[in-house]
Amino acid sequence: MQEFIDYGNKKIHFSLKRSKRKSLGISVLPNGEVEVTAPEMARIEKVKEVLVNRGQWVLDQQRDVSKYDVIQPERQFVSGETIKFLGRQYRLKLIESRDDEVKFVDDWIHLHVKSISNKERIYKDWLKSVAIENFNKRLTHCLEKAERIGISSLPTLKIRKMSKRWGSCTHDGIITLNIELISAPVDCIDYVILHELCHLKEPSHNQRFKNLMSLMLPEWRSLKMKLDCCI
Repeated sequence: MQEFIDYGNKKIHFSLKRSKRKSLGISVLPNGEVEVTAPEMARIEKVKEVLVNRGQWVLDQQRDVSKYDVIQPERQFVSGETIKFLGRQYRLKLIESRDDEVKFVDDWIHLHVKSISNKERIYKDWLKSVAIENFNKRLTHCLEKAERIGISSLPTLKIRKMSKRWGSCTHDGIITLNIELISAPVDCIDYVILHELCHLKEPSHNQRFKNLMSLMLPEWRSLKMKLDCCI
């Protein structure tokens, strides 16, 4: 059930779930949505009263979530364009060729295309394949650290273009990574993966989430800053 409260000059929208628990719980999910779990007999007026009292905390959590967002510039696919891959900067060179392929040559990424009109598709197909390969390797590596908080099995990993986020995690344990994360250094990719793995244990960005992150990755705060600055 969708509800909202007025908090100052803002409206805080939230979804309300009923359960057999005796106390009321408030969570700010990774996408910024607010979820309230309340006892079955709790009156909606009481639920809203509690949420008003926690209103500043909710807004602070939503602000922290927004800091995890990212906006990627549109790529032009022209020779000389700068491209980052695993934290290293390359230049793109567009080459008409008999075959469609992408190659690393020193500090260049050579994009060979049979037809210039297909350059974007060829590049994106290549980017998806290398992102899948690299992200799966990093996920396997990160699982060793995630065992510290009780995560021992590989979750389902999906990769897609995301306009504002590096990653997301669903209630049923599916982790999605932004394909553009392949531009980041490996340690920053690990930070994002561990961030999402942590959400398998704690959906909110609360103190428990931060404590779990510190158990897996003590330097996570500096890596977050590094990611913000390097992209």
